[in-house]
Amino acid sequence: METKHNITVILRERQIRTAIASLDIYFRIFLGQYDAIDLLYQWNSDPYKIQDDAAREDLRDDVFVQLRDELAPDISQMGLGGSRGIYNEQNDPRCMDAYNLMCSIRSEYAWYKLPAGGGTVDFRSPTKAGRYPHAKCEVTRINRAVTEIVEMIPEQYTLLSEAADVYEALLCGRMREVFSHYTEDPEMLELAAQTEQFHPRYLMPDVVMAAEEYRKHIASYGRMAHTELELQKEAEEE
Repeated sequence: METKHNITVILRERQIRTAIASLDIYFRIFLGQYDAIDLLYQWNSDPYKIQDDAAREDLRDDVFVQLRDELAPDISQMGLGGSRGIYNEQNDPRCMDAYNLMCSIRSEYAWYKLPAGGGTVDFRSPTKAGRYPHAKCEVTRINRAVTEIVEMIPEQYTLLSEAADVYEALLCGRMREVFSHYTEDPEMLELAAQTEQFHPRYLMPDVVMAAEEYRKHIASYGRMAHTELELQKEAEEE
């Protein structure tokens, strides 16, 4: 029996790239790969001023080490670039589900851009693991604009929305808000908030604006997702 996909999200080309980036950083934090945050900042900073933020990055990383030692003690001996690995049973289940959703969106976009294929991870298909069916994705042109149509169940929409929130909060320097998606421990949230004073000063404004606009775009589908979840619960109770 074919799985029903309830929510359809429409992404323009820049939104496609932002969706991929937001899901990527979202699941990497679950893996304990906190250097991905530094890389996100580096890639999106003014290249002529990035070195001016090097000292702030070092101070931020000192706090990240403390955070990760508490939230992922099993990999405390690794550097901030180390991770548990996507198949580790200790991962929050949202980690694998976000990874699969990212792969669905990313691979469809990659094949559209380069039909001959390639050897990069961009062409990698979602795994067979995870709790949910793979999202149905199609890249096409609508009014001459590259557009990806993503059909997903409400639970996957929740992940897409949460990743958008995390991504925007990261770029805006709201680190307590970021880590509230990963822990409820008030001491850890206070520790995360300490990194806010070391937020990069030279992030490119258009990147931050794109993250804010993307979050609002994804949030606009929220009422539909909520309705579908309520209908699903009612059906299960009957």
